[in-house]
Order: sequence, then structure tokens, then C-alpha cells
Amino acid sequence: MQHPPVFLICSERSGSNLISRIVGAHSAFYAPPPFHFGQNVLLNLHQTLAGGTQSVAWQRMCNRIPKRLEKLLGTKKEAQAAAAWLSAQDQIDPHRLARFLYIDATPAAAGKRVFIKENNLHKLLFFILECFPDAKFIFQVRDPRDYFASAAALREGTKNKF
Repeated sequence: MQHPPVFLICSERSGSNLISRIVGAHSAFYAPPPFHFGQNVLLNLHQTLAGGTQSVAWQRMCNRIPKRLEKLLGTKKEAQAAAAWLSAQDQIDPHRLARFLYIDATPAAAGKRVFIKENNLHKLLFFILECFPDAKFIFQVRDPRDYFASAAALREGTKNKF
């Protein structure tokens, strides 16, 4: 039985990559790299659904998803499996797609609880709850003053020194 996923709800520049790495270091969890499938794929499904699997938008997704997997995982195996799964779909089922992207696309997740770091997940919250009714959530908050200091330092090309 697959454990329900845990989603980290956070903002940009909140330290979420560090939290994800800490949780992912635990043997019971799998924390994939930040694929951002929520904001890049699931949030844009409304543009794809009407045209179905023959639409240009779906074909672009089928092209980009495996490339993203390969880039962040560093192997072709998962990318090829994802390309095969995506091309085998005869219709777009948002729930199956979400489950595939967040859990099944990475075999390393098998038997573990998946910890998903997805910036701006709040935009997809009702969809996520519909797809994963038993999902757990961690809400990460960062002091806005610290966020602005970090963003300003990034813009200036400097790094915060702590």
C-alpha cells in the first residue's frame, strides 16, 4: 500500500529545498527534486483538456516532462518510462496524471512516503485534495523581511552571509 504523499506548501526563497533534503534523508521518505510539475503541468491542464491527447499542448507536455525528469534525476530510465506512459494515454485524466507525476514517475518512491516540495501549491490545493484525499501538508512560513532581504541580495548578485 502506498502511503499518502506529504506536500510542503511554501513560497519562493523560503528554505524549502533544505527542508526537502532533510526529510528526504530519512529512510521512510522519498523527496524528489523540485520538478515543479504542479505549476508547469497541472495548473495548465485547462489549456490541454479540450484538445485531448492530440493537442499541441499535450504533445509539448509529453516532450517536456521526460526532459525535466532526465535533467533533475540524471538518468534516462525514468525519462523513457515517463515518455512511454504519457504516449500510451488515450485520454487526459487529471487524477491519473497527478498520481503519475508525483508518485509513480520515480521508482525510488516505491514503498516510501513521498514528500513533495511544490512552490505556490496553494493554487492547486483543491485539485490536490481531490486527487489525494489522505494527503498530509506542511505549511512553511518565512518572515517576509527575510524573504525581501534574500530576494534583494539575489537581484544584486550577492549572497547573504550568516
